[in-house]
Amino acid sequence: YPLNDAAETVNEIGSSISRVMGGTSGIIYNIFCKAAYAQLKADSHSVVTPMQWADALEAGIAAVSKYGGASVGHRTLLDALTPALLVLRERLTAGDDPVDAFVLSSQAALDGAESTKHMQAQVTLDSMLFLSEYWIQHGCVFSVRSFPF
Repeated sequence: YPLNDAAETVNEIGSSISRVMGGTSGIIYNIFCKAAYAQLKADSHSVVTPMQWADALEAGIAAVSKYGGASVGHRTLLDALTPALLVLRERLTAGDDPVDAFVLSSQAALDGAESTKHMQAQVTLDSMLFLSEYWIQHGCVFSVRSFPF
């Protein structure tokens, strides 16, 4: 990974996840990373600030929601990432030390993930078709067998 370039590293992580994980999860994580990459590239500073990481996280969440059709309460990674983003932005805006803000954000993500234990998953055929449209638009091919239905 090109560790001297945060945006490119995030992009490569997404590509690796897609290759190794495959299936719908691989697609979702790759979409997340591609959106975060695009946001980091748009900011185009040599050093990424904590708030720019928050912006990248927000862009990834928005892309997963858009292409996956999920939102908080659907028992997806958004149940962990959305509270993490909210806490991260809140703490950074309050002037907390960025390390403390990221630690509190990671705890919010763990709490959000824990909250999904008793939720019913809400994956629909529409969300799967939305993902396939994304993948087709971006020149990627995958098997229908990747879908969990």
